[in-house]
Amino acid sequence: MNIYIDIETIPTRDLVVIDEIISKMKPPANYKNEEVIQKWIDGNKESAILETSFNPTAGQICAICFAVDDGDVVKLKQDERIDEKQLINNFYSVLSEQLGRIRSGIWIAHNAEFDLRWLFVRSIINQSENQGIIIPVDDRYGSFCTKNAWRGFRGKTGGSLASICRALNIKAKDGMDGSQVWPEFQLGHFDKIAEYCADDVRACRSVYQQIMKYKKRV
Repeated sequence: MNIYIDIETIPTRDLVVIDEIISKMKPPANYKNEEVIQKWIDGNKESAILETSFNPTAGQICAICFAVDDGDVVKLKQDERIDEKQLINNFYSVLSEQLGRIRSGIWIAHNAEFDLRWLFVRSIINQSENQGIIIPVDDRYGSFCTKNAWRGFRGKTGGSLASICRALNIKAKDGMDGSQVWPEFQLGHFDKIAEYCADDVRACRSVYQQIMKYKKRV
């Protein structure tokens, strides 16, 4: 079975972590005046906190979307009633129902290292009920990254999902990007974030199928 997956992340909301981030901020060495230093911290702390949306030890997963083989995309998300722990538990519960007794498959994502590492780390932190499902954290076993496959030979360019979809004439998401996830979350637009995430799953599946179709012809 193929498990196509994508997640969306948001920065930490833990006040202890936020205080620690602020305490470790280092203003330019030539700043000596306390008032000037505080003004610099106030002007830069938001961006420092936002960086935790790339750090699974500190940030949170706010949406998980996946599809098994050619099935419909399942959309799961945080909202006013569902926190991250419940979101991840819901993910394992729904996925286990779809996988049945197999409990495994090939995990396919665009930038799989990001998505799968986040799921692995946040599952441990939240002590999630994983239903016997293990997230692969080594790309040699049990996972496939469309981004790495497309770039090949450690290439550095042309690997965004949007650019690949354009090249392959695959319909992809429009009107939103990852930088908008946190602002939309703050506005309570949880369904919009989930749909954006689901679009990535559909696009990733189409890209993967095109890659594998080519490989079968070689």
